[in-house]
Amino acid sequence: MHITVGGVIEMSESPMDALLQAAKSDVGRRLRYARTNHPNGLLQNQSALSEATGVSRRTLAEIEAGSANPNLETLIKITCGLGINTLAYLFDEQVFDQVNKQWESVEDTAEARRELGVTSVAYRADPDADVSSVDINGVLQQLGLWVAAKQAGTPDGSSRS
Repeated sequence: MHITVGGVIEMSESPMDALLQAAKSDVGRRLRYARTNHPNGLLQNQSALSEATGVSRRTLAEIEAGSANPNLETLIKITCGLGINTLAYLFDEQVFDQVNKQWESVEDTAEARRELGVTSVAYRADPDADVSSVDINGVLQQLGLWVAAKQAGTPDGSSRS
C-alpha cells in the first residue's frame, strides 16, 4: 500500500503505520523547534535539555529524528523541562503555533526592555478592571516614547524651534 506522508510517497504495511510515523516526525520536529527556539536560550543543545528533563541525550536525539516511540512519562518530562504546561504542544499544530507566538512575545518584550535599559517592570491594576488586554509590549512602547521625549527635552517629544 502506498501512503503519502508529508508529500512523500512511502511504502507502508498499513495506514496506522504511516500515521504513527507521521506523528513521530511531527513530535520530533516540534521538539527540535522548541529546543532551538526556547526563549531563555539555555536549552538550545540536547545536553542542556537532557539535564533539565532527566531524559537522555540519545533519547532526545532519537525523538527529534522521528525514530523513537517515547512513552507518556518521557514526553511529560520534556514538556515540563521546556516550561510548557501542555503536552498538546508536541501533538497539536494549533497549540504548537500558539505557544510559539507566546515565546515570540516574551522575546520581543525582553528585547524592548534591553533596548530601553529597563531592568524591571511592575504595574498595579484595579482588581475590578479587565486586564486581559494589557499588553506589556504596548506598555514598553509607551515607555520608549516617554524616554525619547525626555531625551529630546520636551514633554511630548517634539523638537523645539
